Amino acid sequence: VAPCCDKLFWCRHCHNEVMDRGDPKKAHQLDRFSVSVVQCANCSLRQQVQKNCKGCGYLFGTYFCAICKFFDDDTSKGVFHCSGCGICRVGGRDNFFHCSLCGCCYAVQLQSNHKCIAGAMHQNCPVCLENLFHSTSQVRVLRCGHTLHKKCLEQLLVRPATVRTCPLCSKTIVDHQYTWQQLDQVVSETCMPEEYRNMTVDMLCNDCGVKDKVPFHVVALKCPNPLCGGYNTKRV
Repeated sequence: VAPCCDKLFWCRHCHNEVMDRGDPKKAHQLDRFSVSVVQCANCSLRQQVQKNCKGCGYLFGTYFCAICKFFDDDTSKGVFHCSGCGICRVGGRDNFFHCSLCGCCYAVQLQSNHKCIAGAMHQNCPVCLENLFHSTSQVRVLRCGHTLHKKCLEQLLVRPATVRTCPLCSKTIVDHQYTWQQLDQVVSETCMPEEYRNMTVDMLCNDCGVKDKVPFHVVALKCPNPLCGGYNTKRV
């Protein structure tokens, strides 16, 4: 029973979808933690949130979280409650760890293999602008530490572009070593006009952060950092 409108819904997502389709002035989201009453689908008895019906004993859900007021019969999803996130997650507790700095659960493969950014998951996806923390869609963590939906990342990767970069910080999101080698060859084979051959410009590398004066080239500006050497750069 939704306490905000006293209407019956199977879940908060059903509530939010219905309310968003109606009068915009009445649109609202259901706060899962505020739910205190459920109605049994078997005997229609309204009662406090609990795992079994107080009247007929009907099992509301094999999995039950008293904090999130969440029920689920599909145990194959591996639903678990994360005290750090404060909400229920899917995928199995043993497959995830909670990063207190990023503020979310990540796959154990990322435990010592991701760059922490404070509150990285407590923001909107930079592509579709949906809130990431409460999203039911899969999320990906980029090499820079920023996050976005898996489907949105796939959209970025199929778009025609020489360099694939994070929409927030402009760092490369995939290995571009082959691209840099190709650009090295193009730069070496492209003759510069006489008036530009000795020209230098101020450059900033988006990947390593180096700022320096480099020879100007019409094709691209190469980062002078020997540990980088990429072309994800811009004039400043």
